[in-house]
Amino acid sequence: MNDQNNVQVPIQGVSLEELGASDGNILMDPSKHIDLVQNIQISVDVIVGKAEISVGKLFDLKGGAVISINRDASEPLDLVFDGKVVARGYLVAVGENFGVQIADTEL
Repeated sequence: MNDQNNVQVPIQGVSLEELGASDGNILMDPSKHIDLVQNIQISVDVIVGKAEISVGKLFDLKGGAVISINRDASEPLDLVFDGKVVARGYLVAVGENFGVQIADTEL
């Protein structure tokens, strides 16, 4: 057996303090410590709607085809983070790009 494969790593014990009931509030109400996370970048999905079509129709799609979705054109779009709706808003033009004007939040 080769000695290079048997590397010994020193193991040290770690002592952790137990959280008290009031310490748990940090996890329950992140708004109290927003300064710790405010600069973290996240992805937010803008959901326009959903549609169901058959596999056959999917393969038959051509340029110019239109698929009807399950949302009325006047309804707000959903902004989703981690599978949860966090806000709703309306599609707007921002220069050459699309944007979402927030109508209400779910936070």
